[in-house]
Amino acid sequence: MTAAHRITASTAEIVAAIAEFDVDISAVLAACAAKLAQVRPVPVHIDNGKPALMDAAELARAVSLPKSHVMTLARQRKIPSVRVGKYVRFNLAEVEAALHSR
Repeated sequence: MTAAHRITASTAEIVAAIAEFDVDISAVLAACAAKLAQVRPVPVHIDNGKPALMDAAELARAVSLPKSHVMTLARQRKIPSVRVGKYVRFNLAEVEAALHSR
């Protein structure tokens, strides 16, 4: 079975499971769309040869600070960060702006 067949089968199973419940699908979709509209898009493109999102070690090297200090600033919400699952990522431009405004 190919990946496309597995996805189609999974979609059919989801539709069948939803059909068992008395749920207004349009209301569920509207709620999902509203929630997605609130989510801040995460930049994932490459800008000037540097990734838009960096981990703490990369950011520390870029701003000449110890990694531990970068993580402390992030925990204190003194620099902006993005959580991607259990990982913390930083946008260099946003962090530099936050550091310059202090």
